[in-house]
Amino acid sequence: MNRPPGNGTPLAFLLGLWIGGSLFMWGVAVYNFSGISHSFEVNKKLAEKAGFDPEDDNAKKTSLIWVHSSELNRQFFISWGHAQLLLGFLSVLAVMIFRQGLSPLTLIVIALLISVHSSFSLTPEITQLGRELDFVSREPEPPAKLGEFNKKHSLSLLLDAIRVGCVLLAGILVMFKARQRPQESYLSAGQQEGTISSSVEDSVATRERAEESPDSAEQGGG
Repeated sequence: MNRPPGNGTPLAFLLGLWIGGSLFMWGVAVYNFSGISHSFEVNKKLAEKAGFDPEDDNAKKTSLIWVHSSELNRQFFISWGHAQLLLGFLSVLAVMIFRQGLSPLTLIVIALLISVHSSFSLTPEITQLGRELDFVSREPEPPAKLGEFNKKHSLSLLLDAIRVGCVLLAGILVMFKARQRPQESYLSAGQQEGTISSSVEDSVATRERAEESPDSAEQGGG
């Protein structure tokens, strides 16, 4: 006998944290670099002390501010990678404990495997390559390892998008199941009510027939 799915709220909460955290980290990573020019505009003292023109791309990417932003991003993504491993593991447990089905489980496992690969392989490689490129001039020719860094960084972005897509789709499936449950409960209650009503009607009919039988027997005897 198949047991009905359990409460999907804990799983939906975990998946929401996973998606929200990913979106937040994307925003932080982008602003850590794009925000340099904005910081110069709003803080004139910073612009004076920086020692480079933010419009000069090579000077900006070999500056202390740029390297510091890079290192912050590295630490953020290393920590977030570990957090994603925990969220993925808890989500797998939740989808099994609360019986949310095979499709959400498959999607979450895929997302977790991507997190494992990123945390233990891809992110360390990108971090190492990035540190080797710190303070290295892009002129007159870009450094040899810049191409390798860009390829791995692009792969990381692609895998991150796939991971978020898997988590989002799993969340949609969980929410869809949660909306179906009240309807199924309502139909089940209606069926039970109909069965009870039918049983009561049958009982009443049986009693009426039983009451009519002695009267028929007396009339036949008379």
